[in-house]
Amino acid sequence: MDARTTAGPTGPADYAFYAVGGWSWSVPWIAGLYALACEAKPDLTPQEFWATALKTGRTVKVSLDKETAELGTIADPLALIQALKPGF
Repeated sequence: MDARTTAGPTGPADYAFYAVGGWSWSVPWIAGLYALACEAKPDLTPQEFWATALKTGRTVKVSLDKETAELGTIADPLALIQALKPGF
């Protein structure tokens, strides 16, 4: 859950960038994504959510100093919702 931009604590039009995160950010983010997915498909089970999120997720390649690493599977909220609610 590193490298996140969120609403900032200094005003309604401000943003904050956090380069380092952790597991404590992951659980609320996944819970929020599940809640969003349930808006698209109210009878969604946790098992179907997880399987669909993995299927619709992406892998990202990052490079630094001539080294390349693949990070994934990274959730793609739009692809997840489109898979759960065709025609969205």
